[in-house]
Amino acid sequence: MTGLNQTLRRWLQRPIQRWIKRKLPPAQQVELGLSNIMILPTRLGLGVLVLIALLFMLAINYENSMVFAVCFALIAIWLLALHWTFRSLAGLVLTFKGCRHVHAGDDLGFDIQVATNDQRGRYAIELFWQPQQTTRFDVPAHQQTLQQVFYPTTKRGYLKPERLQVVSYYPLMLFRAWSSVAFDTQALVFPKPLASQALDTSAIHSNQSSRHDAAAGFDELSSVRPYISSDPLHHIAWKASAKRPANWVSKQFEQHQDQRLWLNYQDMPGPDHESKISQLCYWCLQLQQQPVDFGLVLLDGSIEPNRGAKHLINCLTQLALQPITATNHTTGAQDAAAAPR
Repeated sequence: MTGLNQTLRRWLQRPIQRWIKRKLPPAQQVELGLSNIMILPTRLGLGVLVLIALLFMLAINYENSMVFAVCFALIAIWLLALHWTFRSLAGLVLTFKGCRHVHAGDDLGFDIQVATNDQRGRYAIELFWQPQQTTRFDVPAHQQTLQQVFYPTTKRGYLKPERLQVVSYYPLMLFRAWSSVAFDTQALVFPKPLASQALDTSAIHSNQSSRHDAAAGFDELSSVRPYISSDPLHHIAWKASAKRPANWVSKQFEQHQDQRLWLNYQDMPGPDHESKISQLCYWCLQLQQQPVDFGLVLLDGSIEPNRGAKHLINCLTQLALQPITATNHTTGAQDAAAAPR
């Protein structure tokens, strides 16, 4: 019986969804009005309507003017609730303002600006992508408010959200007025970070973490030390030695070696493609917090070592846009394995 109800519901929803898509195309800004607001009675509203019908039949049967008065008063309240519930949404202007980057599994927050261009405030407005995460708020007259509406994510890559539901039951909850708004936008979801036990920060630092590791050389003056007979004369610090003729001092130089860290897809110990991507994401986030230049070697290319917020966003973006499976990129994997380490 449950399966039959679900099948019947899907069959009824198909023409409704086609009508909504045709009537409400995607846009960056939507103004609600007669053409895009739908309204139906709630269970409470239907109950009141049944009560009105029963009272009306009783009034006719017993010819009771008091029952007629109560019946007509309830009809007036019912119709006024219909009018004011519709007006609670009419005139609202919804504008998509942006979204924030999140990792797969987190809730993605979309910034929606809701404004009204008349002298009426709006109360108990609800916004949601899915009913489990509903945002409720009021909009003062001639003002606007910025609301963050969350959408659950499950996988990396570009996410195009479903239609945003704008709902109002105000003022008496006898009617449900709603509109399905489609914004012409999509968001990028980064991979979910997965800690890797095979690599540790201390090992990375000891091998090739910093961009410029100091070594003995002739690039930059680092300090002075007591003079020894094997030091060349041009290394003697004559000004410092003049102050103490008995103990000459020599200049000590250092040079910097450009050692950069490469994070290679092939080196990740994950059992499958997605776990390798997640581990690369984890190490990008870890190395961003340290003075390290790091790059990526991926299936379809590489990113040169660098540091900073822009570099991190670039790396996470490339990881998010990696192919879902690695089966069609064997050639790229072979080239990646030959990249500089």
